[in-house]
Amino acid sequence: MATIGIDPGSQGALALVYDDGTLAEVVDMPYAARMTNGHEVRLLLERWRPLVDLVVLELVGPRPHEGSAASFTFGQGFGILRGVLIGAGMTTELVTPGAWKASMGLPPIKGESDAARKDRARLKAQDTWPGSAELFKRKKDDGRAEAALIGLYGLKFRRLAGTLPAEEEVLPW
Repeated sequence: MATIGIDPGSQGALALVYDDGTLAEVVDMPYAARMTNGHEVRLLLERWRPLVDLVVLELVGPRPHEGSAASFTFGQGFGILRGVLIGAGMTTELVTPGAWKASMGLPPIKGESDAARKDRARLKAQDTWPGSAELFKRKKDDGRAEAALIGLYGLKFRRLAGTLPAEEEVLPW
């Protein structure tokens, strides 16, 4: 079985992570007409659905230093994702950026820039999945990295909740 991690936004992504921690697939967020393409997300979820126990969606809010129009568009994209997940009837957990990042060893660093924070997530994903490091090599691949790490957080969440046996844990946390 597997978990899906979703990092919303135009630079976001969706990642499928198997229960043994293997990164199965990462897909950049489908976008059309400057908006999350709910139809393409739904098709992807239908393809992955037979493998998935849990979807973990990053719970986002307004971002500092972003205009109201951009914040509104970002929020609409999050809403589209929530709607598609609800419509698909998939078990979904929302997680704040602070919660999943702290759990994955990426706590905030005082004074750290957004670019540096995103780069830390990208490097963490490369270290976690060295065989897939090519997926995270560009600066703009931070959304892929975050989606994959959110998926890994989902596995940790399931283990702590007791829905995955502890003896199967082979992940580096």
